[in-house]
Amino acid sequence: MKTKICLLGFFALVTMAIAAPRTWALKTGETVIGDYVSSGATMLVVKTSGTNCLLKISNLSTNDQAYVSEMQVRAAKDNLIPGDVRYFSATLGVWTNAASLFTYATNRSIGAKVIVEMGNVGYIPAEMWLGHKYDSGEDPAGIIGMVLESGYRDNSPNRPTPYAKIMSPTGHVEMFDDSNPFNDEAASWFLKAGAQGIAEAQCKVGDYYSKYGLNYPEAVRWYGYAVAQGNKKAMFGLARLYANGFGVQKDMATAIQLYAGSEEYYYLSRVCSMNGIRVAAYTWWCVGNAKDHGFDIPFSSDYANLNFSTAERASGAAAAAAYLVQRYGSDTNATPARQKWLKEHENVKN
Repeated sequence: MKTKICLLGFFALVTMAIAAPRTWALKTGETVIGDYVSSGATMLVVKTSGTNCLLKISNLSTNDQAYVSEMQVRAAKDNLIPGDVRYFSATLGVWTNAASLFTYATNRSIGAKVIVEMGNVGYIPAEMWLGHKYDSGEDPAGIIGMVLESGYRDNSPNRPTPYAKIMSPTGHVEMFDDSNPFNDEAASWFLKAGAQGIAEAQCKVGDYYSKYGLNYPEAVRWYGYAVAQGNKKAMFGLARLYANGFGVQKDMATAIQLYAGSEEYYYLSRVCSMNGIRVAAYTWWCVGNAKDHGFDIPFSSDYANLNFSTAERASGAAAAAAYLVQRYGSDTNATPARQKWLKEHENVKN
């Protein structure tokens, strides 16, 4: 029994020691006794005598400021996602984990203001989320206003210009004749993320310069950043510029290399065919047929095999097989069904 009493007394002392209020020293020489409750960017909440007391963190002693920082880090690390960072939301006035706050905000209609705040301080997931939202024609933060009309105007046969008529938040109707405001807003967010090295965002910036701004040198530059990171969509976009000589000197060899990197083999086959590069056209058709990659079949299998000479087909198929081995570790230049078809038609003459 004595042992129990002793242990209980020990535990009571430990509990009292843990729960003992902290003495906060102010630079004025005053002290405040109370428990730490929470803190923001500039203010500290201390509970003293059952009442919450606000203190300016800048008025605390150096040791107490360090203690507040330690408590903020400790609170922010609760359930911290690997690679996440602690974040102070000025909108909500709380310290939290950036990823958890972002998830919370994206799942609530009122969270757009928080997401814009996070994007403005360089939180990449927020920048990308806003970019994609505006890219799809949404205005989650209510920055632009209600869209009354939008679409494209054909200023020339090959140069449609996006436009939009919007009702601004103040009720004023504005016309955007040279660009779509959603696209502009999307581009601004992708630009922020692209500047931080996000390849998808860099590719998007390249798209905007290429398709809307028609500033091809800038498109080449931003596509190039993303291509350096292996982004396949950027390879496709940059290949188009090289194939047409937009922003750079026309260079079909470089264009073909980039199209191949993007794995849009059927499209590459069509580009080669349109430029009279017949063997390469058949080569990339074979590669596309083998890998089933591409969104644009340049010609039917009958056309492919009946309108190329025997020598062109042989040379193209051999080049395709070599490429497949080099890139994919396969020596086939066609799917099993295509192999069967080729075998059945191997004696077809021009």
